[in-house]
Amino acid sequence: DSTPGAEGRSTIWIIQDASGSEGGGGGALYMPVTGADLLPPGELTGPGETPLRWSYDAFDTDQTTASSTEQEASNANANLQRALDLGFMDVIEVLDNSAWVFIARSGACRSAALSDLTTSRSQLLQQYDDARVYSVWQPREQGTLPDGISKLHLSYAAPPSSLAGPTPPAGWTGRSWVDAELRARGHPAGLSDKD
Repeated sequence: DSTPGAEGRSTIWIIQDASGSEGGGGGALYMPVTGADLLPPGELTGPGETPLRWSYDAFDTDQTTASSTEQEASNANANLQRALDLGFMDVIEVLDNSAWVFIARSGACRSAALSDLTTSRSQLLQQYDDARVYSVWQPREQGTLPDGISKLHLSYAAPPSSLAGPTPPAGWTGRSWVDAELRARGHPAGLSDKD
């Protein structure tokens, strides 16, 4: 059964984004689920239940000047490594870069710049040959939580859809917006370092 979480396989959603040329990094939220409870992202934990896990990897100068597809690929590979190292068998990775999703699904690319990242992913999957990875493309606008995490230390304006209310007079970084947004959604720990 190829359904994520089938037969009790440990399953996790990774909702992720790379910051682009602004100089931030790669951000992600990790949301584990059981096969019986597999729901769309955003509906996985009730208020006050399991804290959402997150990661942020700052981009160096080379990564900042790389193409958006290279940035998304680098971020996706790092996040996939974390999930597999934690023992998850089914990984649903959600990205907003359709080119990398195609490459991740097919294992093929024509770009010399992406070939090393494609090879790294293949080698990782050979190490975890029982793992299944579902690469999902989700077009989205600015304002998702991973977008804020990818700009963790950069100035960040809350989008109109924010549940957290108006921006404070001093302004927000990506981190302060995501922290407020998670708290407004019923996750009291917010963007805690321990998570």
